Amino acid sequence: KELSYGDITLKAETGELISENSIRLSQKEVDMLDTFLRNPEKELDCDYFLTHTWSDDRDASSDMVYLYVKYLRDKLDYINSTVTIRGDKGGPYQLMEM
Repeated sequence: KELSYGDITLKAETGELISENSIRLSQKEVDMLDTFLRNPEKELDCDYFLTHTWSDDRDASSDMVYLYVKYLRDKLDYINSTVTIRGDKGGPYQLMEM
């Protein structure tokens, strides 16, 4: 399956994120970006991600959510996307076009 928003496309099966360039994502990054892409421009808090992306990890915390937001921001920047994730540490976070 493919999900798109703005100038990005996520190929969930292969973990490939495509814009001007492409990059491979870890499975957790794919899961998190999938959640963002299904809720574009909607503010999502840390608890939402802990419930939907880290439901199998009781030790996950808002710090882990922020770390993966940072990973995704860096990768969106790397592929020269106009899409970014807004929000400060602790959330909420929002997938937006710049």
